Amino acid sequence: MALSTLTAHDIGQLPVVLEGECVGSLTETRRMKLVIDEPELLSKSVDTVMGAPFPVLDGHVDSEEIMHIMKRGNPACLVRQDGKLVGIVTRYDVVRVLTA
Repeated sequence: MALSTLTAHDIGQLPVVLEGECVGSLTETRRMKLVIDEPELLSKSVDTVMGAPFPVLDGHVDSEEIMHIMKRGNPACLVRQDGKLVGIVTRYDVVRVLTA
């Protein structure tokens, strides 16, 4: 179901959240690999196919910190404010801002 969420909402990254914490992630790249290389995993639970959790940043960090996270190969990072996950910043978001 989580993999189909990527397709249904036309998104490239999906955090897997349990009790308010990011415990894993699904990405478009991971989804394509599963569909092509391991289609039997499509019916498995998300915890068997998810990748590493996205980094979580405080809502008050500056753009340089976000760029640092993205340069380390992270496709996205989550934003926490007042102890709650409130948003996601993707590489696409960063590119869109920098090229606007």
